[in-house]
Amino acid sequence: MATEPKPLVCIAASLMEVANGRFMVHGTGQTVVQSVIRHVDCIPFLLPGMNEPYAFDDLAGRLDGLVL
Repeated sequence: MATEPKPLVCIAASLMEVANGRFMVHGTGQTVVQSVIRHVDCIPFLLPGMNEPYAFDDLAGRLDGLVL
């Protein structure tokens, strides 16, 4: 018996400075990710915060949810 795949939920990440500004990282709070997993039972993934626009329309058709 085949099971339904878990929904894919994208979590928007922020671009942040770490190590006294030496590095830029994409991330979000751990509680956001844990809450999405706990309440939605999904596969979460982070969407990098980008300065340049990208083809979000291509991605949106594949998502089951989006957390901003």
